[in-house]
Amino acid sequence: MRRPAKVVGKGRRPPTEAAEQQCLSAYITVHGMRVLALFDSGSTSESVTPDVARVARLPLIELENPATLQLGCVGSKSKITYGANVRMQFDSIDEVHYLDIVNIDRYDMIVGTPFLYKHGISLDFEHRVIRIRGRPVPALSPGEEAAAISNKINTRTRDAHASPK
Repeated sequence: MRRPAKVVGKGRRPPTEAAEQQCLSAYITVHGMRVLALFDSGSTSESVTPDVARVARLPLIELENPATLQLGCVGSKSKITYGANVRMQFDSIDEVHYLDIVNIDRYDMIVGTPFLYKHGISLDFEHRVIRIRGRPVPALSPGEEAAAISNKINTRTRDAHASPK
């Protein structure tokens, strides 16, 4: 990595409080399956993992126009080659919506700005709620989110070490 500017010394990255690192997440139903979703105002699409696509038996389409998934740092990208139009349900929202199939970590789904704009969703970190046109919908508590993520990690680890049948 090239140095961004003149280095004037050494130092340590300041720590952040756990509360400052809390994301807003909730469960969403996708094609009849309850999935752990991260609400991400920095994402320009909605996506689910290949595991969700497989378990929920999503009707996949192979994209004629694959897209590049570019993360926030240089060199961190991959191709999106599959998608699905599926029924999504979250609180009062119930619609068919397009989702990319993407290898994402920790969560089953990423809910990005297209869905947020379409439904007037805002993220209220102070009160830990997801607002749909001003009406609050509670996000998962930090403990609930941590338990859900831990359960996913434990399931992956167990599945990876399971003997083939």
